[in-house]
Amino acid sequence: MFGSARLRRALSALLLPVLAGTALAAPPAAAAPPPTSGFEKVKLDGGLSMGEPIELSVLPDGKVLYINRGTSAGGGQVRVYNPATQTTTVALTVQLDARFEDGLIGITLHPQFATNRWVFLFYSPKVTPLVNRISRFTFNPATNVLDPASEDMIIEWPTERDLCCHSAGSMSWDTNGNLYFAVGDNTNSGGDSAGMAPIDERTSRNPQYDAQRTSGNTNDLRGKINRIHPENNGTYTIPAGNLFPQGTAQTKPEIYIMGVRNPYRIWVDKKANNTLYWGEVGPDAGATIPNRGPAAYDEFNRATAPGNYGWPYCGGPNVAYNDWDFAANAPRGWFPCGGSTGPVNNSPRNTGQQQLPPTKASTVWEQHGGSVQWPALDNPGGCGSPNHTEVYHYDATLVSDVKWPQYYDNKWLISEYCRNWIKEVQFDNGNPSTGNPTIIEPVLAGMNLGAPDRHGVRAGRLALPAGVRQRLLLRRGRRRTLQDQLCPGGKVADRPGHLQRQQRAGAAGGHLLQRGQLRPRRRDHHIRVGLRQQRHHRFDSRQPVVHVHHRG
Repeated sequence: MFGSARLRRALSALLLPVLAGTALAAPPAAAAPPPTSGFEKVKLDGGLSMGEPIELSVLPDGKVLYINRGTSAGGGQVRVYNPATQTTTVALTVQLDARFEDGLIGITLHPQFATNRWVFLFYSPKVTPLVNRISRFTFNPATNVLDPASEDMIIEWPTERDLCCHSAGSMSWDTNGNLYFAVGDNTNSGGDSAGMAPIDERTSRNPQYDAQRTSGNTNDLRGKINRIHPENNGTYTIPAGNLFPQGTAQTKPEIYIMGVRNPYRIWVDKKANNTLYWGEVGPDAGATIPNRGPAAYDEFNRATAPGNYGWPYCGGPNVAYNDWDFAANAPRGWFPCGGSTGPVNNSPRNTGQQQLPPTKASTVWEQHGGSVQWPALDNPGGCGSPNHTEVYHYDATLVSDVKWPQYYDNKWLISEYCRNWIKEVQFDNGNPSTGNPTIIEPVLAGMNLGAPDRHGVRAGRLALPAGVRQRLLLRRGRRRTLQDQLCPGGKVADRPGHLQRQQRAGAAGGHLLQRGQLRPRRRDHHIRVGLRQQRHHRFDSRQPVVHVHHRG
C-alpha cells in the first residue's frame, strides 16, 4: 500500500467540487443559481509521479482509471485509483511517440463494460509510418490490470509530427453503441498565417502549415469528429447517417463532423437523441485584419446531424476568412460561409473532394478582443480555451446525496480553462438539443478553478499554466472535497507573436477523483470539464498544494 505522501503525489490532479449541506430530498426548481458559498474546495498537493494526467473513466465498482499523456522515453500509463484503500497502481504502460501533443490522450469504457471489461484507449504508438490509434483492452478486476496481450486495434490513421499541434483525443458513445472520436487538425498555426486560417499552399513549406489537407479534406480523418460502430470481433462497421455515405468517391465514411480545429473534449447526450456537444479552441489572431479575416473565434458547438463546421475557411458564426495567397502575400477573395454551397478546397495537398458541404455556424462563441454577441463569456475574459460541455439531467427518483439540484436540469454547462469559469447556457424552448441559446449565467461564480496566473504563486495561491486543462466531477453531498493539481503559471499564447515561442510544448492537465466515502455511483449526476492540451505549455506537477476548507 502506498504511504500517504506518495498517494497524494499520485493523485495530485484530482478534483471534486461539491455542494455543502445535507441533501436528503430532491429540492424544488430554483429561481436563481445556487450560490457559490454552498461549495467547498480542498486542494491536495502535486507530485512528480503524475506525468501529465489527461482523462479518467469511473468503473461501476467505484475504482477510477485515469491516463497520463506520457513521454516517448517512458511511455504512458493507465492508472487505477481505489477509493476503498486510497491507493493508486499502474494498470498498463504503452510505448508512445509522444512528440508535441500526441501520446496517451483518450480513455473510455465500453457501454457494456460491466460484462465485457473493455477499455478503449486513444494513443500514439511508437511505430512507423506515423499513426494515431484507438485500441481495445480487457481489464482484469481481480488484478486491476489491463492485459497488453488483449489489445485489439480498432482503427488507426496517418499523422505528422514535424510541427505542433492539435491532437484532440476525446471519445464518447451514443445509445446505439456508436463510438465518436475527435481528431485535431494536426496543423501548426504559426508560420505566415498571422493567427488566421493556416492555408499555406506553397509546396516549399511544411504540409503542417496547411489545414486544408486535414480539416478541409473529405478523405482524411483529421480535423474531424468521426463515428464508427466497434464490433465484438475487434473490427468496426459504419453506422448509417454519417456525413458521406459508404462508397462516395474521395471521402472517408467514418466522418460525422468535418471542419474542426481541435475539438479536445466531446460528449454525446444519450438522453436527448444522441446530440453531440464539444468545445473547440480557435486560432490565435487577437484582432481582425480587414483584408484577411476576423479576430479568432473559440467555439462551443452542438450537432444533431452530420455537417461541416467550416475550419479552416470559416469561424464562429460563419464568418469568412480570405483565401490568402501566401506566395503573393495577397488576398484572392472571401470563402463562402453559411451559403447553400461550401468552400472549394483546391489545395495541392487535398486528397478529397474539392467542393465541400455547406458550412454550419457555432452555437455560442467567444471572440478575441470582445465577444459582442455573447458578452457573458468575457466575464472574465482573456485568452480562449473552451473545454468540456455537458447537459445536466436531474433525476428526482435517484436516491443520492451527491446529485446536483433541480435548478440545473436540462442546462447546458460549458467550461473555459483560460478564463477560469463554468457557465450555464439557457435556451428559448428549454431544450439544449433543439432550442436557440438566449441567456448565459455563471456557475460557481468566484470560485478559483485553477485559471492561469502569469506570476505563478500569488496571495498564497498556486496557478496552473495554460497548457493544463482540468476535468471536474461536480457532486453534491455531505462530505465535500475538491482535489486539484497545481503547477507554475505561464503566459498564455493569446497573440500570434507568442505562439511561435510555445511550439515545443506538450499537453497536460488535471483530473479528479473522489476520496473517502464519496464513491461515484453509475447513476450519480456529474459534470465533466475536459482537459485541454491547447495553448502550448509544458506541464510541471512539482508544486506543493494549498488546502482550502469550507467555511461552515
